Amino acid sequence: TVTQVNTALGTITPAPLTLNAVTDSRQYDGGTDSSGTPTFDESQVLGNDSVTGLTQAFQSKDVLGANGSTLLVNGYTINDGNGGADYAVTTVNASGTITPAPLTLNAVTDTKQYDGGTSSTGTPTFDPEQVLGNDSVTGLTQAFQSKDVLGANGSTLLVNGYTVNDGNNGADYTVTTVSALGTITPAPLIINAVTDTKQYDGGTSSIGIPTADTLGTDTLTATQSFGSKNVMGAGASVLSVDPGYTINDGNGGADYTVTQVNTALGTITPAPLTASLIGTVQKTYNGDTIATLADGNYQLPGVIGTDDVSLNDPTNGTYDNRNAGSGKTVSVTGLRLTGEDAEDYTVNGTASGAVGIIIPAALTLTAVTDTKTYDGGVTSNGTPTNSALIEGDSLSNEVQSFDSRNAGARTLLVTGYTINDGNDGNNYTVTLVSAPGTINPAPLTIAAVTDEKTYDGTTTTTVTPD
Repeated sequence: TVTQVNTALGTITPAPLTLNAVTDSRQYDGGTDSSGTPTFDESQVLGNDSVTGLTQAFQSKDVLGANGSTLLVNGYTINDGNGGADYAVTTVNASGTITPAPLTLNAVTDTKQYDGGTSSTGTPTFDPEQVLGNDSVTGLTQAFQSKDVLGANGSTLLVNGYTVNDGNNGADYTVTTVSALGTITPAPLIINAVTDTKQYDGGTSSIGIPTADTLGTDTLTATQSFGSKNVMGAGASVLSVDPGYTINDGNGGADYTVTQVNTALGTITPAPLTASLIGTVQKTYNGDTIATLADGNYQLPGVIGTDDVSLNDPTNGTYDNRNAGSGKTVSVTGLRLTGEDAEDYTVNGTASGAVGIIIPAALTLTAVTDTKTYDGGVTSNGTPTNSALIEGDSLSNEVQSFDSRNAGARTLLVTGYTINDGNDGNNYTVTLVSAPGTINPAPLTIAAVTDEKTYDGTTTTTVTPD
């Protein structure tokens, strides 16, 4: 007979239960869901207990490479009548793979005028359904593959910029870009000759370099020329761009349509010439400084090519002074140019350089005939005459003398003169011409004087007659 049964306290510990995520591979869809179902060892589930609602998920939604993703057990229910407390559950992760989703970015057609760059105002497009979850695509840009004009729809437009905002630096997508066709039309270009000034050189060349607008980094290789080689006056010469210019755009100039080539005004100034005198200029002293010049005394160096330019060749130049001598300077003024091309030059109005010689003038001094009575001297009262003294010059102190003081037929000689020519008489070569003259005997009376003596048997006397 059992009179009492007492209770006691005991412990039931949870049974171990391991839930294993399974490997999975799928394409990126913006979420973390997995189609895999975790597994467990059924022997670990005891009695009539069961495990239901098993699910798993990727730890990250992003593409992390082959087997780079982690799969976690994220859902289960233990049906043990004790809220699952009869089991100590351990979850085991698995490795998986999320592959990138495809994304196609499409460039759009565009047309623009050549601007030296490849920029495009078009915005690439994409299928919005290819962008998953909360991801987005921003910063879409496109550009021409070439900056150059390649004809209608001859240019290729490429997607050149975008940002895939997926929290994974865009690695969740495999992006394919699709090009489009576009057109770059030629830019209008105006080429301008530039003003230039040069000295006449017989040609039309110009050192000016034509310019062009809107070239950007492209360049123009061009030359220009004067329309005429001649001096036309200040700002009156026309400068034109020479044919055969080159537009350096890397496309044979096809990036531009030259719409206008402008001329410019310039100036060709006369070329200076320096005339000089050469050779010898000679004359006989005539009291003035006039030098008679010949064509051969002029020299005009510096005339270009076959230009028709000559001097007016004045007949008269000027000696540096009027006196006779050699090594004199001869100059000429009033020089000017003649000929069809004379307007293309200027000339110094004065020239010098020839060697001048003034030969002394001949001057004859002729004694004049004279007669006198013997006086013991050779002086003559006659005044020599002269031939052709130059106007302005004069003679003074003309003296002539008998060649002897003795009586008889004598010769009269020019024995003294002064030529007043400002050059000590050196302007003349003097020839002296004598003249006949006569010195008559002087009358002489000899008178005996009274004398007396004692007879001495002779006729001598000691007295001298007077």
